[in-house]
Amino acid sequence: MHTGHQVPYPDVTNTRHGSHGEAATTILVYYEHFVNFMEFIRIAKDRPGQTNIEKKIATALKDVPTLIELCVLALYSVWVSRPFMQRRRRTGNILKLKTFFQKKAEFLQSIVRDPTIWTRDNVCETYETTPLDRRECEEWEKKVLLAVQNLVPKLPDLHDAIATFVQGAHDISVIFLR
Repeated sequence: MHTGHQVPYPDVTNTRHGSHGEAATTILVYYEHFVNFMEFIRIAKDRPGQTNIEKKIATALKDVPTLIELCVLALYSVWVSRPFMQRRRRTGNILKLKTFFQKKAEFLQSIVRDPTIWTRDNVCETYETTPLDRRECEEWEKKVLLAVQNLVPKLPDLHDAIATFVQGAHDISVIFLR
């Protein structure tokens, strides 16, 4: 009703690759709606107060470290996980992706050196195409990146978190190159 369309929430109850990154993107794009929904639940009850889970969700949506984690997961999902899985599905055999793994490792290292690359204004226009799969940013990805950019001023440690997370992902990626 508030968004004008249905907002499906990713299934995070299984181990499907990327489901947590997709959940992070959904929360960030519809962040204000999630915050307002939790407030609506709190005030619409017959008995005042919140259940433990309601309180934890409402608190987490305002918690800076949690927002940083959501941003890092969402950015990694948009720039790495989605393109990687699309390539993996097209190729069929992960052993044929050595060149792609090299490209991924180089890209991740560039983000470790300058994590602001992912949070700059008009980042989709900075790259003619996304670095890993050479395609234009999709509308959903643009919404995710805008949502993150809107939160950047409130998240002082975001770039350090991006660099740390991506360094770990890089270290794992190079294992496949050995």
